[in-house]
Amino acid sequence: MRSLKIRKNDVSRRDFMRVSAMATAGTVLVACGAGGEPAADAPMEEAPAESTDSGASDMPASQYNEAPRLAEMVANGELPPVDERVPVNPLVLEGLDGVGNYGGLWRAGFRGQADHFAVRQVIIRGILSINQELTVNPMIAESWSVSDDATEYTFNLREGMKWSDGSPFTSADFVYWFEDEMKNETLTPVFPGWLTSPVEGEDVPVELTAPDDTTITFTFAGPNALFHLEGGVVLDCPLRSAEYMKQFHPDHTDDQAALDQMIADAGLDNWTELYTDKRSARLSNPESPLLWPWLQVSEFTEEIVTCTRNPYFWAVDTAGNQLPYIDDLSYRLFNDADVHALRLVHGEIDSQSPPLPNARRPPPPAPGKGKNRRPPPPHPQHRPHRPQRKRR
Repeated sequence: MRSLKIRKNDVSRRDFMRVSAMATAGTVLVACGAGGEPAADAPMEEAPAESTDSGASDMPASQYNEAPRLAEMVANGELPPVDERVPVNPLVLEGLDGVGNYGGLWRAGFRGQADHFAVRQVIIRGILSINQELTVNPMIAESWSVSDDATEYTFNLREGMKWSDGSPFTSADFVYWFEDEMKNETLTPVFPGWLTSPVEGEDVPVELTAPDDTTITFTFAGPNALFHLEGGVVLDCPLRSAEYMKQFHPDHTDDQAALDQMIADAGLDNWTELYTDKRSARLSNPESPLLWPWLQVSEFTEEIVTCTRNPYFWAVDTAGNQLPYIDDLSYRLFNDADVHALRLVHGEIDSQSPPLPNARRPPPPAPGKGKNRRPPPPHPQHRPHRPQRKRR
């Protein structure tokens, strides 16, 4: 497995410890080859006949490479060309071991419904990121800046970036998330603390504006010097596709009867329950468009949860290969840590993080029997009686 790194603005170790940054997933695979059959020779004196080959030769060469699986889908007309799926200025990741290869399956495990983090920590991406060198770098955002008084944070999004269903990802998605989810007291009864700043002992909510399609600005009432290190910035991008989620929101749907029917079909009581399920952070809705490198294609209730590559992922390596390298992820359910450990020993697990839970460890050595160990001092009640000396 290969890891990827990015470089940029320094952050102190103390600041870094305030967040739980996750390691960027690395990968393996076979580089995509390109090329076609040579055209048949034509007589020198004749003009070349019009054909698909000659038309293809007139087309500009692709700027990026893609996985063989996606190249086949493009050839079958199931996907647009890779240059149309990648943003104008994609994130460029440099492999610690060089350029990787396309293909393969990453096998891991998860402990059930509550263990959604086993999957999420591999696939989620934030607006910014913190790398192995403890530096803060752009991720979903192309660039970012902060005012001198730390009250205004501006993020520049990547032009032409798309959700996993091919729909545009723009500042409108942030505006919808903020105005129709965060400010909606039915959906969000308590405004998130990470989106506030203290002013005279009171937490004042931030304001979000979007001057254009690729710019968003968070403006705080007071200084918020560590906002760029919040989990909602460096660990995950907290929004979902506005166009997809609007069909479940009564303020935006054009068909209230259809919304009521969806609520009834799901066996739920109201639109907020349906809305929460559809945007679930626990990967319970594979239909929801996402920005992650891999997309869940099976229910989280199944024994094996499978994720497959996102054809619209917005990052490439230094050779112009669209990432990720690995085709699929597979997470197998386990209820016993020993069973999971046996799978690991038998080569059925490729990489696992966090480490095995509740794995059995050898008991600690008895007092005085371990290397360089001294027996602990006796309890005061068990110490031998020593007669006190008379003071002179």
